[in-house]
Amino acid sequence: MIYLDGDNDLEEYAINDFLEISSIGSNENINIVVQFDRIGGYDTRYGNWTECNRFYITTGLEPRKENSIKDWRDGIGGREVNMGDTQTLIDFINWAKTNYPAEKYALILWNHGGGWKSLSVTGFNIEKRHVLKEVCYDDTSNDYLSMREVSQALLNNYVDFIGFDACLMAMIEVANEIKNLSNVMVASEKEETTTGWNYRDFLLNLKNNPDATPEQLSFFIVNYSSQDTLSGIRLNKISELNQSLNLLLSEIMNSNDWLNVFLSREEAETYDIEFVDIYGFFENYYMHTENQQIKNYIEQFKEIFRQTIICDNNLNDASYGLSIYFPTYSSTIDQNYNENTISFPIETLWDEFLISFLNSNLFYGYETIFSEDFSSGIPEGWTIIDGYNDGYTWTTNNPKNRTSQYLTEPFMIVDSDASGYRNMNEQLITFSFNFSNYNKIFIKFSHKFWYYSDEIADFDIKIEENEWMNLKRWEEIDDEGVVVVDISDIAGGKDNVKFRWHYYNAYFDWFWAIDNVEILVKAGDVQKGDINKDGIIDIDDVIFCLRMAIGLDPVDKSVADMNEDELVDITDVIKILRKAIGLE
Repeated sequence: MIYLDGDNDLEEYAINDFLEISSIGSNENINIVVQFDRIGGYDTRYGNWTECNRFYITTGLEPRKENSIKDWRDGIGGREVNMGDTQTLIDFINWAKTNYPAEKYALILWNHGGGWKSLSVTGFNIEKRHVLKEVCYDDTSNDYLSMREVSQALLNNYVDFIGFDACLMAMIEVANEIKNLSNVMVASEKEETTTGWNYRDFLLNLKNNPDATPEQLSFFIVNYSSQDTLSGIRLNKISELNQSLNLLLSEIMNSNDWLNVFLSREEAETYDIEFVDIYGFFENYYMHTENQQIKNYIEQFKEIFRQTIICDNNLNDASYGLSIYFPTYSSTIDQNYNENTISFPIETLWDEFLISFLNSNLFYGYETIFSEDFSSGIPEGWTIIDGYNDGYTWTTNNPKNRTSQYLTEPFMIVDSDASGYRNMNEQLITFSFNFSNYNKIFIKFSHKFWYYSDEIADFDIKIEENEWMNLKRWEEIDDEGVVVVDISDIAGGKDNVKFRWHYYNAYFDWFWAIDNVEILVKAGDVQKGDINKDGIIDIDDVIFCLRMAIGLDPVDKSVADMNEDELVDITDVIKILRKAIGLE
C-alpha cells in the first residue's frame, strides 16, 4: 500500500517513482496498490490530472486517469482528497485490505517529512529558514499528517511493515508513536534526495521472495537504496529501549555532568540542527564521562539499541539508525514537545533531561579567567585585519541591526550583506594568552552565522609562532548558539596562545556575529596568588592583592588569602611578592 502524496512540489518525483513501481508490478503473490494525489503547476505528464486516483499496479502501467480504479466501492472513482487527513489514510488502508486481502501488509508513506514536529507556520510557501515537519503535505488542502494522526489511522489497522519515504523520519519519537501498531519501520535519519527509494530493485526482490518477512523486506529496501541514513527498525524493541534510556537519564540528571553532555552532543551527527543521532551521542558520552554507573547504563542501552536496528546501509559512519530531538544548549524546548503531540515525552524522562540540560551550569567547578562582551567596543590589544583594506570588516556597529537571543549589543559582527558587492576576507584576532599553569581549558562564545552561498566562518587557534589551526568551521548551514571548545590538549601548559575568527569567501552574502567570549579553567588549576588569573604570578598580582588589602577592590579569598587566615592583608601581599620575584 503506497500512499503517494504528489499534491505539492514533489509531483514530478512522485510520477517518476510511480513508473519505477510499475516497472515491476503485481503478480499472483504480491498486490501493489497506490493512492496517488497530484496538483497543477509542476508536471503535466500523463494527462495532467490534479485529483487523487487509486491504481492496482500491473507491469508497465502508466499513471493515467483512464488506468485508475473507477469505483472505490462507493460508486465513485477518482476525486480530490486531503492526503493530510487521518480519515483519508484510514479509507485507503481499509479499501486495500478489503479488496486485496493478504497474509502480510506493508504501508509506505511517500512525501516530505520532518520527524515528530508540528508545522509551526501557516502555509507551505515559506522561507528556507523554516523547515517543514511531520509527513505527507497536501498543498491543495493546506494540511499534513502529524505522527499522532498516523498512529490514529493505524489504531485499528495494524500493518506488518511501515515505511517513510520522506526526510528525517527515523526518530525514536516517531518509532515510539507506532511501536504497537506495526512490526518493522524503515525511515531515514537525514534528508532524502528527491529520487527517493529504489522501488524497482526492492520490489523485484520481494517479487522473487514473496514469503519474505517484514524484517527481510527492510533489508531489501535499505540495501538497494542510495539514501545514506536509511535503517530498518524493530518496533517491538522500542519499549525496552525506552526503559533502558530512563535508567540512563536518571543517573545523568543526578550527576551534574552537563559539560560532558554538551560536548557529546556537539560531536554527534546532527540533522535539521535539532535532531541528533542518539547512539552516536551516547558513544561520545561514554568516552567523556568518568562516572562508571553511567558507563554501565550506556553499555546496556547500546546493546538494546543494536537489537533494535535490523539493518542500515552504513553510508554514513556517524549515523546509527535513530535520531532524537535534542535542541542546542541555551535554546528552548519546542512548545509542542509534550504528550498532546506525541507520546514519547510522557513515556520517558527525555523532556525532563532536556529541561535540566538547557538550564544547567555547564562549567560547574570551573573558573572564568577571561571574559569579553565588547561593551566597550573592540578590546585593547585585539587585532582586526581588513582583508581588502576597504573599511568593510569586523565592527561593533551592526550596520543592519542583526539580532539573536544569544547576542547583546554591542557585539562584534562582519556583515557581507551590508557590504554589498565586495569580496571579504576578514580576521578578528585576540591578544596572546598564557596557559602555562593550566591543564584543563575551555573557550566559550556566543555566535550567529547566517549563510547565503559560499562564505566560510572559521574559529582558529595559534600557538606561539606556529600556523593557525582550525577548531570549528561553519559553511552551507545557518547556526547560532553557544560554542564551547575544549582546547586542553592543544593549549594546556602553553604560552603565547591566540584565537581568530576568520570570515572569508564572502561576496554579498550574509553575516557572522560573536559575543560573550570566555576562557574557563578547572578551579584547581588556578593557583593561589594568581589574582588576575592569567596563568602567571607577577607584579600585577602584587598590585591587585594590595588593592584588596587596603579595601580598593572586592576581596577574593580563593586566590589572595595566601596564609589561609581568612583575611587578605599585607602578609598576603608580601607572600605574592616573594612568588613574583622567585623567592618562593
